[in-house]
Amino acid sequence: MRYQKIFSQIWFDEKFAALTPMQQRLYLYILTCPHGNLIGCFVLKTGYACADLKSLPKDFEKDLAKLIEMGLVKYCHTHELILIPNFLKYNPITNPNQKKAAAKLLKQLPKSQLLLHLKGLIEGLPEALWEGLREGVSKPETETETETETETENNTLGPPDQTLSPEPSNPTQPPSRGVAKEVLTPVSVVSLWNQINPLKQKVPIKLTQSRGEKLRARLKENPDPSYWRRVFENIRDIPFYRGEGPRGWKATLDWVIKNDTNGVKIYEQEPDRHYHGAAYYDQFAEVFET
Repeated sequence: MRYQKIFSQIWFDEKFAALTPMQQRLYLYILTCPHGNLIGCFVLKTGYACADLKSLPKDFEKDLAKLIEMGLVKYCHTHELILIPNFLKYNPITNPNQKKAAAKLLKQLPKSQLLLHLKGLIEGLPEALWEGLREGVSKPETETETETETETENNTLGPPDQTLSPEPSNPTQPPSRGVAKEVLTPVSVVSLWNQINPLKQKVPIKLTQSRGEKLRARLKENPDPSYWRRVFENIRDIPFYRGEGPRGWKATLDWVIKNDTNGVKIYEQEPDRHYHGAAYYDQFAEVFET
């Protein structure tokens, strides 16, 4: 049996208080559900969660989207992997046995981009505990058999402020965390957007204060040029993102940089998947249009 710490002050937390009762219930479920673990990053399949909560998938998706928007959780839709950013703050790894168990868990996680966020959280642990966990978050995505030895070596995670190769050898793989080759700036991101021109609309190079601040924040999270290229190309290549859904919603640059999850949602989509139908839009519109 596993025990979790939930501080009573959570009821006075500004973000938690802003949630609806059902959203609060979902957050408490994520903190305490039987699918969780001692690192606060685990696979949470929609079917399992809905069965536990006796909830409809559309309600679960809607409430989860709100938790993501509030920054209470991070979620990888591709791998159904969830991360609780403050989990280790309130449930720290405090002994060598827990460290060994955590290292084993890390190796079993799907190789999602969420591991980049988890890596930063683990680096905040005492050095003696962090040392044994470094290997577990060394790679952001499973390598394919066709990768060369050099490509595999360059696919290891580096410090959060490193930039990555602008042209990965396999565009279906997430960016490799290798040697910095190109440093993006807010202006160069806009230039890349205009170059790819996903919505056939150009954004002024002269940035407003708000747009510049958001771009700088997003670049701290995803500094790799190949990440931004794939996001913009997916907007260009997938009809749903470029406004061909039933309601004509478009994934604009300002929407992409609004928070740290919108761009990742688009990045994780396969470019050859084309979403035209109303059923897809109705299922995910509230997730995307945030």
